Amino acid sequence: SKTAADMTSTLDAERAMQEGMRELITPRVLTPEQIETLKEQLKAFPKIPFDMSVADDKDAKDFVTQLANLLPDAGWIWKPASSMGSQFAMNWDRPDVPIWTLQGTRLEIAESARPALEKAAVALINGLAAANIKVIASVIADEHFRKGVDKNTLHLFIGKR
Repeated sequence: SKTAADMTSTLDAERAMQEGMRELITPRVLTPEQIETLKEQLKAFPKIPFDMSVADDKDAKDFVTQLANLLPDAGWIWKPASSMGSQFAMNWDRPDVPIWTLQGTRLEIAESARPALEKAAVALINGLAAANIKVIASVIADEHFRKGVDKNTLHLFIGKR
């Protein structure tokens, strides 16, 4: 019946909205177990160069701070990100993290770096997905890459939820 179908689609829409709301309010925090699991998975891809940018937001900064420990512990190599201005200072001997205005968790690699970085990027995306953290990934054609940005580095952007 039409009424049942309408009710189902209303419930589906409501469920999708609740799901979206939950994503907005659930902090992106990895448990110690999730950190250990992800670190072990990423150790299969040593010496992956990466950089990070972060939104001026408590949740984003807490999450970037977790990654700031986890990724180097997995043997990845942290490079300073090219900055557009203000920086979130890490309190130890790590690069500062540029502050951007952005949403969600994003990962970008250049098309030319795909052979070197893609498997590691997929491992990171899947590992975070297992912790219910969704990553929007992009492979960008080299000619569309921002000027002055290292094409051989995996770029992480930790935005607001």
